[in-house]
Amino acid sequence: MSRDAVRWLILGAAALALFVGLGLREPARIQPMPRVVYGPAYAPGATAVPATSAASPRGVWTEPPRSMSAEPMRCTATAWADGDTLTVICGGSQHRIRVRSVDTVERGEPGYAAAREELRRRTQGCPLVLVPHHRSYDRIVADVICNGVDVGRAMDAAGWSKPVGARR
Repeated sequence: MSRDAVRWLILGAAALALFVGLGLREPARIQPMPRVVYGPAYAPGATAVPATSAASPRGVWTEPPRSMSAEPMRCTATAWADGDTLTVICGGSQHRIRVRSVDTVERGEPGYAAAREELRRRTQGCPLVLVPHHRSYDRIVADVICNGVDVGRAMDAAGWSKPVGARR
């Protein structure tokens, strides 16, 4: 037997020992993800999935520390990107806001349009008070308050958050 053949035989035996030693008797099978509908108003007869956990597949998400002044800003909503991001005008300046305390489905996912419409319904025409917390990408993450109600917490409590993910 050649030297290379012996090396490959030893390497194969070591890999097999490791495979069996870790309890990996057979390859893992990928399970299909179930189709889930988020949000109570997505479709007639749809069952909403309540927000139950802030854990992500990579572990528990923790919010960054406050890095912006907690000085409230008085604003008006002008556009809605999805169920947790909106554009506002505050004192003549335009800002993109990521609503804190809720994490809705993203564009292209089932329930996206309904979540966006829910955020619009809760903020359109209402004098908003924003309390900035930190920045995320090109957005200000802030508590959004309409008529004394924290919009993010209210949407989360109503089941609009994904069941797993960050509640920024």
